[in-house]
Amino acid sequence: MTPRPRLALLLCLSAISARALDCATVKPGAKDFALAELSCLKTGPAAGDAAAMFQALSSAQWPPGLTQSLTRAGLRVRFAAPNARVEAEQSGVYAWEEKTVYLWDRPRAAVVVHELGHAVDDLLLPDALGASPCKVMASNTDEEFVGIWKAYIRRVNAHMKMDVDDDGGRRLPISEASARAFLGSFSGSASGWFTELPLFDDPKNPITGPRGYVSIQEYWAESVQRRVTSGAWLKARDAQAHAYIERMLARAEKGPLETVRLPVDASRCENLR
Repeated sequence: MTPRPRLALLLCLSAISARALDCATVKPGAKDFALAELSCLKTGPAAGDAAAMFQALSSAQWPPGLTQSLTRAGLRVRFAAPNARVEAEQSGVYAWEEKTVYLWDRPRAAVVVHELGHAVDDLLLPDALGASPCKVMASNTDEEFVGIWKAYIRRVNAHMKMDVDDDGGRRLPISEASARAFLGSFSGSASGWFTELPLFDDPKNPITGPRGYVSIQEYWAESVQRRVTSGAWLKARDAQAHAYIERMLARAEKGPLETVRLPVDASRCENLR
């Protein structure tokens, strides 16, 4: 069977990466891998997951240039949860302190794209751990995106018929009451953010994801996920986020991104939401 053009391009990129890397140095039984090493995994417990990840990116129409940029940056991948609680609550996470995407349960396209979106958010901005507050994620530090997120929050509040004042420009223009209303009626869970929000048929519903209401980092990752997997839908719901994320993904694709240097001393840095 002839590969689809996008899949063929991904396979080609994988082959190039494998040639540039001495695959004999890659340990198939390692607990985690540089993104560049995944194309070398033909045997071992992670081989099937690595293949599934590349297939997921192909099915989602993930830009191959972004994979190249993240590979050059040194992003790492682990096909396991960091702990049991995270495994029970989510399908994947990104740990900025480890510059590692954690994926499990044979990663689905939406999950892979979402977590790579977090990685792009991190690697677009070199860590400034001595700053106050720490500067780690682009989403937390770019005032343009903060403004886009605040506008989103206000639209969701209006949709929920919740009158919430910004209180002079605070980072989070939400209240405990509006957060409870969102989690109880719109996220699918009264106790957490972990249930996927359905794509409502009502075009007036502005909500684009279950977590972005209470976390600017999640709003970024959800916007990346929707831009890649359902771009026209995101553009209709949140044109500002669509345009911004499209621009940032193009910037990340051109590079260069922050170069991964481990270990990261995050002891003095509390990452912002």
